[in-house]
Amino acid sequence: EHHGKYYLYLNRTDWTSNRLEGGGNTRIGLATSTDLHQWEVDNRGPLLPLGPPGSWDSVFMMANGAARTPDGKFAITYAGYNGKTWGGIGLATAERPDGPFIKHLANPVLPAVRGSWERLIHEHTLYRDGDRYLLMYTGFDGTGDQGGLAESTDLVHWTKHAQNPVFRRIEPGRFDSVHLRPRSLFRLDGSYYYLFYE
Repeated sequence: EHHGKYYLYLNRTDWTSNRLEGGGNTRIGLATSTDLHQWEVDNRGPLLPLGPPGSWDSVFMMANGAARTPDGKFAITYAGYNGKTWGGIGLATAERPDGPFIKHLANPVLPAVRGSWERLIHEHTLYRDGDRYLLMYTGFDGTGDQGGLAESTDLVHWTKHAQNPVFRRIEPGRFDSVHLRPRSLFRLDGSYYYLFYE
């Protein structure tokens, strides 16, 4: 919420290719509301351009997180896909919640790691916890998804938890025995952290 208006960063597909998941290139859009019930989609087009051909975010850019930066800017975190692999998590910032947004030069700020449990990094959730930011993210090792945790004070430099993946597949045959994808993290009453996942 900013000055009486709510901002929702969403993912929009242009339906230009039946060869791509979702039917085309996916980019980040915006919807706004004053009451959380009625939403108006901003029709100016994508908030950010896709990366140049072959770059890590050249086909899909999917917003998963938003927060205020330490210096008061508005930040979006997003997963990037180049048509072959999910390369990590990018950061874009703006002076206003409706943009214009600028991609960080160090993107992806949380890159995938070849040959590891996080050889692909995609779905994630961002939570501001006091003076720090917590990022619960999805890593894929070729067989399934698990959840990792990273912490930052500036949204650019991230420290991964030493025991990653902290959200692991444990029991074969369960509904979540293959894919564990963190989707929403928050803290309630200053005590427990709660995580919704798919």
